[in-house]
Amino acid sequence: LPPQPPESSWSFVAELQQTPLHRPFQWPERSARRNEADLSQGVAIVNTVPDPDGALETAFADFQFFLDCAKIPLVAADAPGAFVINITQSRRCRKAEYHRLRINARQCNICAADNDGVRRALVWLEEFMQSAQGPFLPKGDHARTPFIRDRISRCFFGPINRAPKHRDELNDDVNYYPDEYLNRLAHQGVNGLWLSIKLRDTVPSRLIPEFGNGSPRRLAKLRDTVRRCARYGIRIFVFCIDPAALPLDSPALAAHPEIKGRVAGGQAAFCTSSALGQAYLEEATRELFSAVPGLGGMIVIPVGERFTNCYSLSADTQNCPRCRERTPEAVLADTLAAMVRGVHAVAPEALVIAWPYGQIIAWGRERGIAAGSQLPPGVVLMHNFETDSTKVQLGKSRPCWDYWLSHVGPGKLCEDASRAAVARGNRAFAKLQVSCSHEIATVPCIPVPGLLYQKYRAMRKLGFSGAMYCWFMGSYPGLMSHAAGLLANEPFPASETDFLQQLAAITWPRHPRQLVKAWQFFQKGFECFPATHIFQYYGPVNDGPAWPLFLIPRELPLAPSWLLRYPPSGDHINECLASNFTLAEVTSLCDSMARNWRKGCRILAQLRDDYQNDPEHLREINLAAAIGIQLDFAANILRFYQLRQSLRSGAAGKKTLQAMRDIVLREISHSERLCLLAEQDSRLGFHAEAEGYTYFPAKLRWRIKQLEWLLETEFPLVAERLDKRQTPFPPSTLKRCDCYHLDRLPSDNCQEQRCEHWLAALPATTSSEYGSGYEVIPTPANSPQTSWLASYDDNSLFLIVNCQGDNASQPGQRVELIFEAGPCPTRRVFTFTLGGSTTTKRDDGYIFREQLPWTVNIKQQNNEWRAAVTIPWQSIGLDMDSPLPENIRFALFRYTQLANGRSAVNSWADAQFTKPRLIWAHLNPATDYGIIELK
Repeated sequence: LPPQPPESSWSFVAELQQTPLHRPFQWPERSARRNEADLSQGVAIVNTVPDPDGALETAFADFQFFLDCAKIPLVAADAPGAFVINITQSRRCRKAEYHRLRINARQCNICAADNDGVRRALVWLEEFMQSAQGPFLPKGDHARTPFIRDRISRCFFGPINRAPKHRDELNDDVNYYPDEYLNRLAHQGVNGLWLSIKLRDTVPSRLIPEFGNGSPRRLAKLRDTVRRCARYGIRIFVFCIDPAALPLDSPALAAHPEIKGRVAGGQAAFCTSSALGQAYLEEATRELFSAVPGLGGMIVIPVGERFTNCYSLSADTQNCPRCRERTPEAVLADTLAAMVRGVHAVAPEALVIAWPYGQIIAWGRERGIAAGSQLPPGVVLMHNFETDSTKVQLGKSRPCWDYWLSHVGPGKLCEDASRAAVARGNRAFAKLQVSCSHEIATVPCIPVPGLLYQKYRAMRKLGFSGAMYCWFMGSYPGLMSHAAGLLANEPFPASETDFLQQLAAITWPRHPRQLVKAWQFFQKGFECFPATHIFQYYGPVNDGPAWPLFLIPRELPLAPSWLLRYPPSGDHINECLASNFTLAEVTSLCDSMARNWRKGCRILAQLRDDYQNDPEHLREINLAAAIGIQLDFAANILRFYQLRQSLRSGAAGKKTLQAMRDIVLREISHSERLCLLAEQDSRLGFHAEAEGYTYFPAKLRWRIKQLEWLLETEFPLVAERLDKRQTPFPPSTLKRCDCYHLDRLPSDNCQEQRCEHWLAALPATTSSEYGSGYEVIPTPANSPQTSWLASYDDNSLFLIVNCQGDNASQPGQRVELIFEAGPCPTRRVFTFTLGGSTTTKRDDGYIFREQLPWTVNIKQQNNEWRAAVTIPWQSIGLDMDSPLPENIRFALFRYTQLANGRSAVNSWADAQFTKPRLIWAHLNPATDYGIIELK
């Protein structure tokens, strides 16, 4: 594979840092209309709004530069023909950012509640002139007040302060917030930016002096960042997942054992029920906001993402001696209350925003919703807007998780918990993905502003007053960010079409009607994005341009779209399916996406000649074309594997093979087109969370060679086999699977199978995030023995699992049974422990669902325990109205411990774990499954 492009080649960074927002306008010559004021003779600005800190200097400088680009002179108020802009402070309306424009033929009177209102008013004047394509303003009375008062985005190219690079932007000398970039954000209504910190690295502590190494440097840069951004009316919010759990060998735990809480996975929660825990949180937040005056607030994930407080992982009874006597709600409330006390002691206007990201997983739906009514005063509740929602596609209701732009929401969790918080007097924010999301995060933005209109309409109805625009991806300051800024205001546009026309008039004033039509086609297509987050994470839309294709099956795993440390995605296409989607359904939806997107692109292509001297608009036309190519890639890849599944010998097989060959030829052509576009636009292929490129010109050329190799080698081989009426794929190319012939009950011929394959966990010192963390080992001496046998009837599968060995009675042992079967052959995992506890996962493990019906009866005697398992076929995913399949992919893992203390896995198939992947963990579909054949 070609290496990643160096950061020095990220030319989009220099563009954002240096390219002026305004360029000389080439407006058509015309006279003012009857309802327009004419500014062409010159503008005089008379400002009486106090500005002791100089916060408006950048706003006036920008407005003057805009007038220069428009060739409108700045003149004295008494100059002949002067148009006077009078700026005063409102005495009646004190709502933040309120601004009113009264425009007549000779003057515009701006009345604003505050400096930010003045800034927004000047930008509004610019937008009026851009829409008019001339130095003209609409006469009349115009007023706006944002109902979304806090609009928080993120630096598009800022470090994420986590793997893979672990770079902390407060610990380097790079300026991530240059003037031109901030000016662009301010024009789009952004008034907050978040950046990542770790509390214990950033703030010194007198209570826990082990914390705070390197804090002076970090705090100094944070102060400088706050100062830079404040010049543009933008506040900085620190984001953290705190108080973070500590390794059991942490010096802080040794010195202060009272903060040691729940123990899990080699770590101890930071116990916020302890007096020291409470005092530290209050001290750390107080010191942070004291050391950095003007900090806008903090965004904290207190539950559901990483191990922090004692109830952050689950609401179950636990081993912390203090928190086990308390409810999860009480512990969470005390955690947040301590932070609020610390922040508001020195910065009463700063916000403490609680983002309980995965609370529905950790606590369940009912507790997650109820927690919204138990927040301490002063805490802002922010939920992912779409979590716990459904979307009907192809006649079926599909459960949705988070990070959606194509799906509007709101989810039940967000809606109900936020209503409860607002009723209690707390504010509620929405966590959105404004510019793009995991659906397609390898382009800067997806031009579907109508979907944002629908989201903001729902947010307004629910009483939301703020929004976080993005995770690490989705923050590019383009069309969608601009749309979000406009939508944040009252009066709210009366209809979606009205809003699109308003946005198009500002951003594409020469062809607004065509752009509205193109956006509507894009939206119609994008709404067809398969509504399952697994397809976001592992599907071919993000990085399909870099996927090799495999005619002869390998069943290789798919790669996470937001991480670069994995090999290119393989061909086990089931891994991107969930929510009861079949491959045919997902393929159909992607075909609809691509087809409608092409319709929008055809409209924009007709405008290309008109923008040959307008590189910014021309680049957006090319961006839409690139997105269209990526959607074509996705549809082609899915169709290719759908055809591969149906490939049979004979004449029909030859026709199918030719269709697959045609797809490969189209993929080569698309790769060549995208390569040209990517050479012109360094934004394409860049994934902000990955901190690098999922595709780039050299990788696209690598893929072209792989596809050409496929045509030259595998296609002739398979064609020859079809000519000879053989099976399409040579048996020698397929891994030999362990196979079990399953007898129907009643049967006396159930054969016992031994689990003879072993993997052992690597020591933490030798393991890394780039490896699986396990190594294949020979069968250990005196190893525990695991065996199983099975049978079935029309309704269920029956298994007997025997676990033997000196350590058979050790707590913590578990057995996993994993199946892939049925019309939607996605993973179903059934887990049981020696103690008899059971869990199930279907599809993805994220969506909150009832447990699948199955039973486990365990009998233990001496050094052996036997589990009798009954799993209904329906729980495995089979359609009971159809005949049972001939075979089912099946894996059995026993997690145990060897005599030397090493954690180990005993497997039926010859497993070779992969690097751990979100949702799929270590499962390697190429090696870890065997086959159950139904006689």
